[in-house]
Parts: sequence; C-alpha cells; structure tokens
Amino acid sequence: MDTLIFKVAVRMATGFSIGFLTLLIIVYGNPSALGHGNGIDVVGLCLQTYAFGAPFAIGYLCTGLGMGAL
Repeated sequence: MDTLIFKVAVRMATGFSIGFLTLLIIVYGNPSALGHGNGIDVVGLCLQTYAFGAPFAIGYLCTGLGMGAL
C-alpha cells in the first residue's frame, strides 16, 4: 500500500509542476493575457497557480491510471 500512495503522490506532484510551469510560461510571455497588467499580481498568481496546477495534477494521475502505469 505504501508504494501506491507514493506513486499517486509523485504523479500528483509531477502534474502540478507541469501546470505551474505552463502558467509561468504564459505569464512571462504575456502578463496581460491573464489579467496581470504591466506587473505581476502576487495574489492573482497564487490563485492561478492552483487553477492551472490542480487540473494538470488530476489529468496526469488519471492518465497514469488509464495506461496502467500506476
């Protein structure tokens, strides 16, 4: 059971990291595309981190489950 929990945690963390990097690339390329204006809004960036990271994490986990790699 410990290996299952570890594999789920690793896949969730990996997916969240991919989502976060995607967010950073978008904000770095065009900050006004996500409503940051000329500067970076820290509270908005934190909320967008969760908004991008959570779906990527669940998607990465579900893909791993669907392909039987878990």
